[in-house]
Order: sequence, then C-alpha cells, then structure tokens
Amino acid sequence: MKNYVEELVYQIKVCGIQAPVREYKPLLHIGRKHRLDLAWPVDKVGVEYQGLYSRKSAHRTHGGLRRDYFKLNECQLDGWIIIQATADTVKSGAAVTWIERA
Repeated sequence: MKNYVEELVYQIKVCGIQAPVREYKPLLHIGRKHRLDLAWPVDKVGVEYQGLYSRKSAHRTHGGLRRDYFKLNECQLDGWIIIQATADTVKSGAAVTWIERA
C-alpha cells in the first residue's frame, strides 16, 4: 500500500513549500497530546491524512472518530486551518494546492 503522507511531503518539497513538522502536538498548551500528521506551527496550518483503510488508522473506529473530531474542533477554535487530505486529494494534487493557499 502506498504511503500517501510521504507522497504529499514530496509534493510539498517539489512546490518549494517549507518542510512541515511531522506529528506536531498543537494542543499541548491545554494539556492535550493530540497530533497532526503535518503542521506549520507558525502559520497554524495543519494536515490530517484520512487513511480509512490503513491497518493502523484510528479512523476505523467510533472512538477514533470521536477523538479526531475533538482534536479538529479544538484546533480550529485555537485558530488553526486544518487541511483534510485523502489518497485521492494527494494523487490529484488538490491537497498540496490547498496547503499553498493556506
């Protein structure tokens, strides 16, 4: 199975966008250890890859989805722009375009 997060990081590099921080914890200041897959903390831009069919995906369970929604809502309320990426949006180039626009 292809690693689309790595593909997106490659696209980011090719486009000349600053390298993201991986597995960034944007909510530590409120005691939460949630992580974003990729982040640009200074700009408060993050990417969450929604890999539903990945074996290690937390998105496959009800509890995983609840934690994800909590994390995304808290990030947005703290001023973050969160880009939701999927295999299709990485393959089409839409995800990297959204990152550029953010």
